[in-house]
Amino acid sequence: MPSKYIEIELNTGFWKITKEKDGSKVIFESSYLPGGYTKSFLIQRLQGLGTQQVMSELKNFVEKP
Repeated sequence: MPSKYIEIELNTGFWKITKEKDGSKVIFESSYLPGGYTKSFLIQRLQGLGTQQVMSELKNFVEKP
């Protein structure tokens, strides 16, 4: 398959976790530009689902005794 169909133009982001007096504050930021012929509605849907899953897994991990 030609690379123009699957080439990722941009995939970057960061996590920032700071201690607050009542717990922690988590900031997650990401930027993704798939390139090629991927439809934007599909990417946006998958990004939303992926972010929800990551945050849910992080919450479950930090709440373990």
